[in-house]
Amino acid sequence: MPADTKAFISHASDDETKALDLKSRLATEGIECWCFEEDLRYSEEIELRVKEAIRDSDWLIVMLTDHAQESDWIRWELGFAKELHDSRRGIERPIILAVHDYDQFPAPCEMQPLRFQSHEPYGPLLTFDRHRCYRFRDTAMIPALARSMKPEITRITEPSDRHQHLFEGVGKLSVELFPNELDRPHIDEMRAWLEDDLNRPDSQEWPELLLAAHMRDVVTGYAALNYSRNHPFAYAAFLGISLEWRARTTMRQLVAAGKEKVLEATPQCRGVVFQVDPFDESCLRDGFRGSDAPEESIERLCRVNLFTHHGALMLCDGAHRPIRIRQPNLRPPLQLETEQEHFIMLLPIGQAQTYSFDDKMMETYLSTFLTGFGPKGLNIPGYAEYLVDFERRLRASLPAVTLFERMYFTPAMRDAMRQRDRNQPGPR
Repeated sequence: MPADTKAFISHASDDETKALDLKSRLATEGIECWCFEEDLRYSEEIELRVKEAIRDSDWLIVMLTDHAQESDWIRWELGFAKELHDSRRGIERPIILAVHDYDQFPAPCEMQPLRFQSHEPYGPLLTFDRHRCYRFRDTAMIPALARSMKPEITRITEPSDRHQHLFEGVGKLSVELFPNELDRPHIDEMRAWLEDDLNRPDSQEWPELLLAAHMRDVVTGYAALNYSRNHPFAYAAFLGISLEWRARTTMRQLVAAGKEKVLEATPQCRGVVFQVDPFDESCLRDGFRGSDAPEESIERLCRVNLFTHHGALMLCDGAHRPIRIRQPNLRPPLQLETEQEHFIMLLPIGQAQTYSFDDKMMETYLSTFLTGFGPKGLNIPGYAEYLVDFERRLRASLPAVTLFERMYFTPAMRDAMRQRDRNQPGPR
């Protein structure tokens, strides 16, 4: 099992013993740390390896001591972390935190990040708050520090109050995940849906359930789910992790939490249905050369692979090929030309069983679009009549055999995904 989280320990050379002790103690709590003295071979290019380690880390732990105030390496490492934040569209990975070894914490405690191997400042001063720093000599420091560094999943129930910061983080993450504003969930509407559903959950056909994956206050992913007491399947409007945080342990926790919360709300649920953007299969089959694959198709394939790794099944035809399913329009005009196509995936819940796009699945799928998406549904004039015609066309387009099964990835598909990972530094 991979570590829950990875950390880089930034420290002065005179604090080597303390840094190695911190690494060893955090390892017992499931935190994998990189430390210069143990993880760097002297034959390697130092700057390159240090940058790789920081790029690969979820956290950068600064050891604040009297020696640290004289260390250029700490300032360079902080500067590179801030540079990564900027290159990652403002996504705060690695997250910077501090442990200290002061009897009296200095106020203010500040450090200036620098560009690597220079004395040129990078960004403003960083101020470390005593209340958010862990004292190295405290006996309870390691368990508390480890708990705060591990991924968490929180159900957002008070978007305007106790969970406001996390809810705002979901809105910020939506901008990254949905570059096209027309595809992006409107954060104010989502807030209204949640607050209304929480006040009247028994009267809603498809109540909303919003889970945020986060490291401390930094939201790394979320699941927006609709569940129903009248249908055996839940629907995920979105389920995913930020590209810069797409570590498998984080995704595993989000998937597990989603299943758990859905079952709490509706114990008869058999699975969670969701849509993924289709990729171009014709260019990703056996005859394809990796360099010729459209980048968008490879990215979509990687996302399907991530879901498959966590147990999701793909709706396929009798020849085991993914089936493209039309999605009803969510806004006018209600025309065939404006409908989009998706692949359908399903996260099974409970005992193993066979799933297909049968009448119950069809009823669930159409009910979601008619009465889901908020307490008032879509409320578009003529929508019920539009869905009647949509259902007729959908049934006519489905093959005779439909079955949710584990996606088969051809050797060419796997080569394309490996090539993509080689071209993008850092874990995905």
